Amino acid sequence: MESLYDKSKLTKEQKQCLSLVESLGIYELRSLSRIFGGNSPTTQKRNDHIKVVMDKIIAKEEIEPFQRKTGRPYKEIESIASVLDELSHITGMDYTQKTFKQKKITFNQIDEEIFSQNLFPIQVKGIVLSNENNDLYLVNQYNNTLVLIDKKFANSLTPYDFVCGTAVVMNSKKEYILTEIKEINFKNKKTSSVKNFSYNKKTFPLGSRYRFENMTRFSDSEKNIKNLVEELNSNGIITVAIIPNVVDEEKLSLQLIGFDCLICFDITETAGNIYDTIYNTIEFLKKQKNINKNICFFIEDPVTLANFVDYYYRNGIKCFMNHTEQVANFVREFSKLAKTEDEKTFTIFSTCDAADMNDQLFVSVIYKNYKQI
Repeated sequence: MESLYDKSKLTKEQKQCLSLVESLGIYELRSLSRIFGGNSPTTQKRNDHIKVVMDKIIAKEEIEPFQRKTGRPYKEIESIASVLDELSHITGMDYTQKTFKQKKITFNQIDEEIFSQNLFPIQVKGIVLSNENNDLYLVNQYNNTLVLIDKKFANSLTPYDFVCGTAVVMNSKKEYILTEIKEINFKNKKTSSVKNFSYNKKTFPLGSRYRFENMTRFSDSEKNIKNLVEELNSNGIITVAIIPNVVDEEKLSLQLIGFDCLICFDITETAGNIYDTIYNTIEFLKKQKNINKNICFFIEDPVTLANFVDYYYRNGIKCFMNHTEQVANFVREFSKLAKTEDEKTFTIFSTCDAADMNDQLFVSVIYKNYKQI
């Protein structure tokens, strides 16, 4: 088939993009064209879709966040996730983060009459995020409720801060809004020069990577984990945990362990939301590290988390020990955070069980490089 473009006038990167786009089937092309701003009706031909995509790539235009229409299956977009990722890699543009928002976060308008009554106040804490309307919000880690952040706090908060405060109902939909801030970025934590921690009557240095041998879940050794977290918290160290496949009856016991920031995924959570949350968690940890916080990060069942990301990119090439490049990037991002730097420490703890040893990436990165405790 004759190409739409004179390849002699294209850059090397543009040729690579054209070759990739031209190799797609008609259904993938339609989906890709929609993301790049085309209407993509079924009456359009292959070249029409290719032109929509390539014209934007050649012009180096950013694409608008994709707004999915009611009823359109999201799997249509998931089917070209690997294509978007590859185009991003080739061009240096970001065609992924702007389109991979599975769940659009929106809030209904504030009802001043309801809001002024300060109804049903609740304590909230969570990572500050931003939606497509640049509204700040958080997911309350106590009950996973979405909480809008009052615009009066706009000058006090930025994305990936951590905030504790009070929220009240703001409209008839019983949506919540943050009305009082009690703490930002753990400022009430006392500073400490402690360089070690104890576990099972042994002492270990902070600022490294550790694995709990023969532990599938933190609840398998709840008392020991709780004692460790209490010791770390008492020494002014921020404790953060990320835990997949949590059932309702486990949530309270996990909260009672006492992590400063607890990120749980219940068993019905979608792969897309888990991917987004892992990304946001990395950015949150980077921010806390950059403002000189001592951090201990607990990861439960990293293989399951990796499999969720693989599933989200299930059409991608398994290029790294039978995992997608996205998983490899997450593993690198997490692991390189652990160190002692300018008197501040970042420590990682991971569970490790027999089933994990069937995963090549886990063995290579975690089993071989994380110290057993």
